[in-house]
Amino acid sequence: MVRIPARTRAVGADAGDPYADDLERPQRNLRMWPGLAIARVEITNAQLKAAGISRHGDRACPLPADGHADAPAACVTEQEMEADVDWLSQHIGRSYRLPSAAALEFAARASVDDDRGADRMGGGLAEMVAECWPSDVPATQVRAVAFSETQITRCSQRIVKDGADDEREHSWRLSARRAFDAAARSPRIGLRIMRTFDLTARNGF
Repeated sequence: MVRIPARTRAVGADAGDPYADDLERPQRNLRMWPGLAIARVEITNAQLKAAGISRHGDRACPLPADGHADAPAACVTEQEMEADVDWLSQHIGRSYRLPSAAALEFAARASVDDDRGADRMGGGLAEMVAECWPSDVPATQVRAVAFSETQITRCSQRIVKDGADDEREHSWRLSARRAFDAAARSPRIGLRIMRTFDLTARNGF
């Protein structure tokens, strides 16, 4: 885990971004207090296996028989992601979760602006986050949730941030977001975990 200190950062698309949609605007200042800890890398195949999660590939996302244990785990459904987070929280004894879109963007901007933070925030795999896409929730509610730590569950589509190595670079933009079927699998989508910074813990997380 990497500590991302508390700070106010601009989150959302710049006014002149030609690829941005309405859900990326307006850009606003987000105060993340008391900071957060985010996984340095995406959850790996070995970590999913340790959690007892057995994925079953399909035509859209066949699982390679020789998938490297340390490779980022793709082809993971929303349910499997949540199961991994729940297992880790119980195993470690601290509360982990999927980041919100805003928390992931906040951490990505720390990586770019301050040269400190998580790896492969822009490339690697795209990452599913905690919020539903507007098909399930009115756009105004999604927009509000995207800039808070509130989580919405039981949605048919989740927001995906970032872009995979083999996707176009506009998907790697820090403010970019898109929809993906929560029950589906993709060889381009994985997950990264976080926890809110703990002021009572010796190392903060």
